[in-house]
This record gives sequence, C-alpha cells and structure tokens, in this order.
Amino acid sequence: MKKILVIDESSHLREYLTQKLPEYGFEVISSPNALDGLVKMRNEVPDLVILDSFLSRGSVEEVLDEKSSHPNTKGIPLILTAGAMDKQTLLRLAQKGIRKILTKPLKIDVLLKGISELLGVPVTLDDTPCIIEAHVNEEIVFIEVAQGLNKEKIELLRYKLAELMELYKLKVPRVLVIMSSLEITKDDSLKLAALFHIVLEETKTRPRFVKVLTTSEFVREYLAHHDDFQKIEVADSLEKVMDALLGEKAEVGGQPAEHILSSQRPDTAREEKFHLRFDAEKVEERSARPSSGALLGALPRGALFCVVDDDLVIQELVKKAFSDVGITVKAYNNGREFVMDEEGVSRCTLLFLDLLMPQMDGFATMQALKSMGASFPIIVLSALSKRETVLKAVEYGVKSYVVKPLKPELLRRKAVEVLISL
Repeated sequence: MKKILVIDESSHLREYLTQKLPEYGFEVISSPNALDGLVKMRNEVPDLVILDSFLSRGSVEEVLDEKSSHPNTKGIPLILTAGAMDKQTLLRLAQKGIRKILTKPLKIDVLLKGISELLGVPVTLDDTPCIIEAHVNEEIVFIEVAQGLNKEKIELLRYKLAELMELYKLKVPRVLVIMSSLEITKDDSLKLAALFHIVLEETKTRPRFVKVLTTSEFVREYLAHHDDFQKIEVADSLEKVMDALLGEKAEVGGQPAEHILSSQRPDTAREEKFHLRFDAEKVEERSARPSSGALLGALPRGALFCVVDDDLVIQELVKKAFSDVGITVKAYNNGREFVMDEEGVSRCTLLFLDLLMPQMDGFATMQALKSMGASFPIIVLSALSKRETVLKAVEYGVKSYVVKPLKPELLRRKAVEVLISL
C-alpha cells in the first residue's frame, strides 16, 4: 500500500484527501503545519508528499531543505500546491526536488492524475458531465448544478460548502439551488439524495430555508416524496424563488439584498482551496461540445445585437464580445435613441439593456418596446441588483439579468443560453 503525506493548513482539504485517497488503495497521513509535517515525514517515510506553500510553524522552504538533507526522505516525490506566488519564488522552489506544482484553488482531477502518474497507481473518476458552482452573497449560499450529477463533484461540494461557511462566518444561511439543463432519471436518485443531504448537513440549514429553482419534474417529484426533503420549496421561475428566498431573508436581517446575483468576497484574506470544476472540462468543451462562438456563428446572416447603455466602455465591451462570430452590434446611448430607430428595433435579434440612463431609462424603454409589440429577448446589464429591481425586470419578460462589471465570455454565454431557449 502506497503511503501519502498531506501537509496543509486546511482541515477541509486534509479531510477530503483522507476520505478519498483510500478508495484507490492509498494510506493517508495528514499534518496541519510544517513542524509536525517534518516529524511525520522522517518517521513514516511516505511514498509521496503533498505540500501546501503556506504553512505555520515553519516555512515551505524549510520543509524542502530539511527533506533534501535527510537521506531517507531526499528521494520522495513531492507535489506543491501554491497560491499567489511570484514567478521567481516558484522557480527557486522548483529547484528543491518538487515534481509538480499545482495552483490553488485546486482542481481535484489534476491532483489525482498527478498522484497516479507519480506513484503508478490507476485512478478513475466519475465522468458524468456535470457543472457545480457555489458562492455566497448576503448570507445566502448559491449552488448551481447543470448538465447532470457527478459523484466526484457532489463529494467535493461537501468540502466546498464547509469552506464557504468558515470563510464567510455563516451560521444558518438561506440556500438557493439552481438546477438548470439537468437531465437526470431515477438511476440518479442516490446522487440526488447525496447532493441534498450534503447541502443540509454542511450549511446546517433546515429544509424550509432551502429553495430549488428547476423545471425538472423528476427533481420536483423526488423531493416531494422524500421524507428528508419534503419541506424544500421548488419553483420553476426566478420571480417565485427569489420572492420566497429574499422574503424569508428579510424577516431575519431586515435589510434588502444588495447585489443578489453576484458573488461577494470574504472578509478574511484566506484563500479558497477547492475548485469545483475539473481541468478535463476544458478539453470536453473544445472537442465534445460546440463553443459559444460556434453556436453564435450559426445564427442566420443579418443577426443584429443591440446594446443600449450610456457607458461607452460597456458599448465597446459588447462589440468586442461578438466581434469574431459575424454578428453586427449596434450601440445606442439611451432608450429614446433605440426606440426611435425603427429599423434597429425591427431587425434586432437580441437586446442588451442598461437600467439607469438619461432621457429614457431601461424600464421606460421596456414599456415602450412592449407597446410597440417588439418580441426579441432582452438581457439586462446593470449594477442594480436589489430584489425589487430584479423582480420588476422579470415582470417585463427579461430573459437574463447580468450584474456589472461584465466580462466578454459571460456575455457570450448568456446570449447563447437565451437564444437557444427560444
């Protein structure tokens, strides 16, 4: 049996590897700091060391130097997990017997692949297509699950949630689980149960404070008939689930939910250790699934995207986001300019719309377009994200709501999501 020593301050990462690696026949020893790690390295003489770059009770360089000077430990392969570190430091450390350097947050499939290569032991993972993301805002935990259910991702979610609870000092948060593009059957029942058990256990939240946004009848029926999950509320529209979620939060905190659709930063300077995406997904996106650019490029000739925003930087950003897929982007400084351009309104395929503008704001623009009978989808771009603002936008039939600041790839992805759902 191969022996692995994990030296890392994160109890969550140590616990995950202590639970996971024995599945492949490894024995795992863990240590929370440099001094304890050096003692265990000399006494246990492991076959592999996984070492964090940030340690207490000694530095990573001291651990590497001590390892290299001891005849029994000198030849042990070592994987370094590194956060923010300048290139010169990384190059200096790389000369001290490091076999692999992995950046944080860690992609677990890369770590397991590295272990497999260095120790010659095969490691297989559940390859079910699945995307799970988790973030926190205003003491609400947002969990997004798409495509399918993957055993490895669900296991990782347990430790990611524990990490978020600690980083944001959460006690009993509200939870929103967004399950989009999810194609699951009764064969996935065990994974679905594991997902919601983990959500309830790690957030310490009662079922009635967990909301699920989904159009899957299977998910709805499964939760309704499971004794542990019957009180979880399921909704099929953004308006319903946000009204319930934010209404309950308001009862507790008494404050409106600012920036509800975005992710906030933790107060602590500590970094996150876990990445819920796998490195292999980048390959799958390139080879197995069409890219957002390919999907947008398949739109008929003459497709016109319009952006109505008084910020010239935003106008240019939207133009740049679609410059390589043959889509024309026409910009307007306010809503009045747009509704007065009859040709632009008649040809518009998709509208990106700001809410705060001079002369005619976003809501007045949507009202005018409604009276004109315009039927193209609208994506709102706004720094406003209060509950009332979002719900009012939903009432006008807005297909998606993106909180500023914006990124080109996010705009492309939202455009694809909106257009393929028509």
